[in-house]
Amino acid sequence: MAWTFHLNINNQSGRELTTDAGNYDLKWGFWYRNNRDNQTPVSVDAGKNIQALGIRAARGTWTGYQFTCTWRDTTIGPGNFGTIALHIDVPYSGSNRSDLAVNGLYQQDGWERLPSGGSSFVRSITITVIEGELVAVDSDLPDLKDLEEIEDSYNQYQLLLAQNHELLENWPELERTIKEGPIIPINSMPNQAFYPPERFILGRSAPTTIPKKQWAGLADPRYQSLYSKNMFVEEYFSAAVYSINTNPRNWEPIPAGTAKKTVKSTSVTSSIKTVLETNFSIKVSLEAKSGNPKLGKAIAAKLESAYSQKNVLEKSTTRVDSETVEVNVPAVDFNRLFVPWVFSTAVMIYRKTKKGDYGLVAVSEWADLQLYKTYKH
Repeated sequence: MAWTFHLNINNQSGRELTTDAGNYDLKWGFWYRNNRDNQTPVSVDAGKNIQALGIRAARGTWTGYQFTCTWRDTTIGPGNFGTIALHIDVPYSGSNRSDLAVNGLYQQDGWERLPSGGSSFVRSITITVIEGELVAVDSDLPDLKDLEEIEDSYNQYQLLLAQNHELLENWPELERTIKEGPIIPINSMPNQAFYPPERFILGRSAPTTIPKKQWAGLADPRYQSLYSKNMFVEEYFSAAVYSINTNPRNWEPIPAGTAKKTVKSTSVTSSIKTVLETNFSIKVSLEAKSGNPKLGKAIAAKLESAYSQKNVLEKSTTRVDSETVEVNVPAVDFNRLFVPWVFSTAVMIYRKTKKGDYGLVAVSEWADLQLYKTYKH
């Protein structure tokens, strides 16, 4: 997973930026947008801020990756503002080469050429027209001052997201690598303040079988009818994964000699963001798409009991909503960082086919608890 490149485009030009198979060329590597294979570059509608392109090198080979991609102004109406063309060459050996050419009346903010060394990069750019208003590029980027630290932290963040996505899609690997058992949140906060954490996922529950008599209440995007489920599926089961995350924008410095008393609720970016975006939610599977919502509610009740969740049919959220609370942090003679951590539970439903293959059917995530820790700074 160490040889990847991702480009986020924030299109504030008011125009559509279009690309298709005739506008991009892959020399080496595989398209890998949103950390999924064979996801080619996409067009960016006006006002959208999305990951427009991703690539990875072939695993276990010595090729690196190389491509070109062009986005064109195809908006119907008077005028044509031009093109945005990107060329990237990250070889296995030798110096990296990169170029972003913005032609016509467009202007961009945020692009920097790749350094000569390194193999994994994330770039975010904002596109506007001349005299247009520039806006913030990426709200997920840690608010750090040192440019190299920003890049290293964000690249590591993207790698952790990719690893989490692959892990949660693969139940046998999740079962093998993530320890089963209860998590004590207060003991799970990292000993040092850095972002991203060394890992997001802390532990998992044991799997819980969903009775066959309730299968009609579960929507499976692959086996949609009860007949196909009975024909091809051996078992449906659920499991919970427990994770930790923080939002660096909510970190607060506490100068030496001062104390902190109050904090407010916070929200974090989901540590299984891609998994949530590319699979059915529990709510959709058991309610909106369910062939038998009554049985879907019975499954939901069992999930709530098994994983101590109040309502698994609620929409996923990584925000901890609470009133302002008092936190007693006494004054000391050195500088500190005050860091809020959010602990979340993701509930997943898997299938096992009669051929022994596993697949993720549905997943949702909710923030459970917010705790605080101070670090010497």
